Amino acid sequence: MLLVLVFALLSLQGVRAQESNATCYPSYNWMYNSLGQNPCIVASYALGACFPGGFNVLALIRPGDSYTVPASTLCSCSSVCYSLLSACAYCQNGSSYSWAAQTSHCDLSQISNGS
Repeated sequence: MLLVLVFALLSLQGVRAQESNATCYPSYNWMYNSLGQNPCIVASYALGACFPGGFNVLALIRPGDSYTVPASTLCSCSSVCYSLLSACAYCQNGSSYSWAAQTSHCDLSQISNGS
């Protein structure tokens, strides 16, 4: 029993919480999912699948700002993550960049457009 507990505790060391300090303006409450999560926290969960240390979607600093993902991964090159980050930016009165700009750093094999 003690061995199982030690193994369980050791396996949790790699688990990181997905986070976001971004808040959507009240007029964007329709973007929240059924769990009450805004698109920013959902984006952090989606991107966290490709970043072992987790992924923190920070609040935008100024209206009109947008998000960029620094690494070329299957997650950052997916239309799902692009859409979530765009929604996260819009709900904070930010902006989005084009799909072409999002995928310009991706290998063709990494690009997933939801089809």
